[in-house]
Amino acid sequence: MNKLLISGGASSWLIISTIMVLSLLYISEDLAHTQAAGMGAVLLNDTFNNDLNGWQYFGSPGYALTLDSTTGQPAPSANISGDAWTGVCSPFGMNKTVNISQYVSGPLTLAFNWRAASSYTGSVTTNAFVDVYDAATGKQLFTQQLVGGGTYDSGWQYYTKDISQYIKAPKFITIKLYLYDCWSTNWNENNWYDNVQLFEGTLPPGSPTGLVATALSSSQTYLSWTAPANTGGSPITGYEIERSADNGTTWTTIVANSNNTATTYTDSGLSQKTTYGYRVSTIDAGGTSSPSNTAFVTTLPSNVFIDDNFNNGLDGWQYFGSPGYALTLDSTTGQPAPSANISGDAWTGVCSPFGMNKTVNISQYVSGPLTLAFNWRAASSYTGSVTTNAFVDVYDAATGKQLFTQQLVGGGTYDSGWQYYTKDISQYIKAPKFITIKLYLYDCWSTNWNENNWYDNVQLFAAKVHPPAVAIEHAVTNSPPPFNGTNSGNSTAP
Repeated sequence: MNKLLISGGASSWLIISTIMVLSLLYISEDLAHTQAAGMGAVLLNDTFNNDLNGWQYFGSPGYALTLDSTTGQPAPSANISGDAWTGVCSPFGMNKTVNISQYVSGPLTLAFNWRAASSYTGSVTTNAFVDVYDAATGKQLFTQQLVGGGTYDSGWQYYTKDISQYIKAPKFITIKLYLYDCWSTNWNENNWYDNVQLFEGTLPPGSPTGLVATALSSSQTYLSWTAPANTGGSPITGYEIERSADNGTTWTTIVANSNNTATTYTDSGLSQKTTYGYRVSTIDAGGTSSPSNTAFVTTLPSNVFIDDNFNNGLDGWQYFGSPGYALTLDSTTGQPAPSANISGDAWTGVCSPFGMNKTVNISQYVSGPLTLAFNWRAASSYTGSVTTNAFVDVYDAATGKQLFTQQLVGGGTYDSGWQYYTKDISQYIKAPKFITIKLYLYDCWSTNWNENNWYDNVQLFAAKVHPPAVAIEHAVTNSPPPFNGTNSGNSTAP
């Protein structure tokens, strides 16, 4: 090796010497040429299976960097824990200098698993950060806060970032993973890190999770899924959607690339009373992921427009109303369960509706009874006024005109218990091809009366229909008219 001559005195020589020693010690690992789809040279790949892989502790005494095998998967992992108060907010963490002299251009992906915890949720006590520095100059190139309070424990998370835009010239970079301690009280702060990687290029993204398929009608299904936490280092650009009509033996691509990040899809033009399978794959610059779980669904008979039992999800129902309430699945209310639950508390200064709605294609309906039926339950912690309340409305989805409304209960009880509602709404349905059904409560009080509505087994069916036809999805955002507290429970015709 040729002698390296550096001007600038002992301090500069010490910095460069340290960098060279570290890179030589770990060159076999940091310059490994492990290849994967979409991945170039792997410059760092630390699993902490046997030791700390050359990572060093930094910070004042009080904290320490150790291996920890008690945190579940991934384990063992690098753990930063302890307690120290220096009089000011101070960082405590782990760092490592990496030789990136082979890197030329293109994505440079930093990825790792992380977890942060403390015994206090306020302020920014549970916190974690990642920084990248130019090892030669000490200049900070990139920083990001991973979590900043609001939780006792973040749980294991996956982080990935293309840092190429910040890397212009350095041949050596220092990666820092750390927490801040800003308190004289010991809040038992901890950071854990594992599977730290730095590689050229990007990886294919992770698969979508939690795919659920719901029958909307005899010719439509509704899909929803959760985006993967691991994007492989690139932002998600779309999804591929496949359908099977033979129980998953063969697959047809119905959407090659959605070219958006929406995690729902409505499939149309299907046959009635037919079982379909669906699977979804993530797309980004790193490629296409393996498929999600497979979800099966059977389309409805041609005379059934809704048959929602909420067994696997909210079946396409959407929350409406101001923040404060929410629409969730609830399995704690006995039979029927699970059910759709509207609960929370909000006071907007006036009586306001909070509930769930769904737009339904009834273009096949011709004449005769059109029956809306469902189980419902309403409860609150006050029997007076109309605190325990529940309503059902039907709207023309195209015009927003209210076609029908009925109050199911209006006070006088803490809990209505499970009830069954059925109504022939055909007299109100004259022309619309799409209707919106709304199920909801009103909150008219600044006091929190713990109002709840539950709904289950929502059905809409007809006696006579047109032959099945391809449908078009619509949506409306109209809200019900203001509640005056005197609804008689009578239905109103248009």
